[in-house]
Amino acid sequence: MSTLILTVSLSLLPTARAWNATGHMTITAIAESRLSDEAKKNTLRLLPLVDDARTPDLITSSVWMDNIRGDGVRLYDRWHYSNHAHSPDDTPFPEKPHVDDVAWAVEENIKVLQSAKVSDSDKARSLRFLIHTVEDAHNPLHCGSRYTKAMSNGDSGGNGFALEGVPFARNLHSLWDGALGTFTRGEGPLTANEEKSRALAVTLTTRFPENSMPESSVLDPQKWMEEGAGFLKTVVYPATATPDAKYLETCRPIAERQAVLAGYRLAKILNSIWPTLPEPSETK
Repeated sequence: MSTLILTVSLSLLPTARAWNATGHMTITAIAESRLSDEAKKNTLRLLPLVDDARTPDLITSSVWMDNIRGDGVRLYDRWHYSNHAHSPDDTPFPEKPHVDDVAWAVEENIKVLQSAKVSDSDKARSLRFLIHTVEDAHNPLHCGSRYTKAMSNGDSGGNGFALEGVPFARNLHSLWDGALGTFTRGEGPLTANEEKSRALAVTLTTRFPENSMPESSVLDPQKWMEEGAGFLKTVVYPATATPDAKYLETCRPIAERQAVLAGYRLAKILNSIWPTLPEPSETK
């Protein structure tokens, strides 16, 4: 299987990223601390095969997919999100979402990494795609769009829902991009912000320990889309363009928990791709 490539209609795509760089790196730091020796060995073996000085290691590699998009590589844009639709006021919306969405990308890149017929160079790219898409799939605003009479063509995952009075977010998508203020943007190269992300990973996993999240064992990305859609229909959209303190206090922990959940699930997926090898039995 060769590296997955597709072409898309760029006019239909969300313009904002899922988590910002701090968010992606924090999620990957959560996963990194839970990797088996076998999974860690293989990720460290594959990562350098993609030559990108900006993202030289596991934690920064989570931002590679956004970086190449910023460089003008738009072939994988659909892999960042799903265009499942919902409407609170019965506005008609497209019946069939595109198939090659973020959940599909997770599944396909797992297949690439599991295949014995794929080159290591292709696997190296798929590893970076997998890390990023698993993380994107846990941001509710990458799980669908809302259609209303006021926005009958959909809001592109909250990008069309403009906000007022929020200094760190211009629209609903960018608000959740930063987990409602938790993931503040770093300065300088990504590598200069790794320790910040590691520290935040410790803070968040202490707040949301893995043993309190049994759903972390659910590794079907289609189920993740259902989880995200549930949040979209119930809590993500504020009543007005100016979110109040109650909204922020309610939704910030949801965004944080989703990010932590992404880290736990990412680790489980990577560990399943490269299972720990059994100890050789002693000969008698």
